[in-house]
Amino acid sequence: MAKVLLKVVDGTGHQHAAEIALRDVKMIKARVLVGLWLIKLGCAVMSVRSESEGSDAAR
Repeated sequence: MAKVLLKVVDGTGHQHAAEIALRDVKMIKARVLVGLWLIKLGCAVMSVRSESEGSDAAR
């Protein structure tokens, strides 16, 4: 199993090495992508709602 080595620097300036399995990185990427997609979907729904409310007010 391939592993990715991350160096994390905390507030005191000490470096901590953290190993994360490659499949965990893929899972994190997938979660981030799904989160971004949901945010885009929510923004699209909000813009459609605001447009429909504006047309109702114009009538």
